[in-house]
Amino acid sequence: MTTKEKLENLISNLKRWQKIEDASIDLAEESMSRIQNPLVRSVFQILKHDSEMHRTLQQLVIDSLESESISLTPEDVGAIDDAITRHDEVEKNVVQLAQYTLDDLSGSGYQIQKFLLGYLLDDEKKHDKLLENLKSVKSSLYPYG
Repeated sequence: MTTKEKLENLISNLKRWQKIEDASIDLAEESMSRIQNPLVRSVFQILKHDSEMHRTLQQLVIDSLESESISLTPEDVGAIDDAITRHDEVEKNVVQLAQYTLDDLSGSGYQIQKFLLGYLLDDEKKHDKLLENLKSVKSSLYPYG
């Protein structure tokens, strides 16, 4: 397979993936219109929002492959370095607090609260990982900056 064919295949897959995300968004909206339970409604709102974000990022990747290259300049790195570090510290503190809070419910009958706090903890860990990955990208592009 040539490089051009690989690129075309990649873009095609991303566009198919976007259609799946669109269907997920529509399904979540349709479900939310019928759901009265605040817990279940919140879960579908989360699913909808995540699918919307996935679609946005997929479009960024498509655009970067088709027309608009994405770069990270030394100036960008300088501007984001402090923000990444500070936000990473906040995320680590939130993860720790979320874990303590969830641990406090251990052995209790608060299953719904444990479910919600467990989700929040996982999401905060995901944010922490996202920042770690951004640091890795920055370091791989500018190992001395």
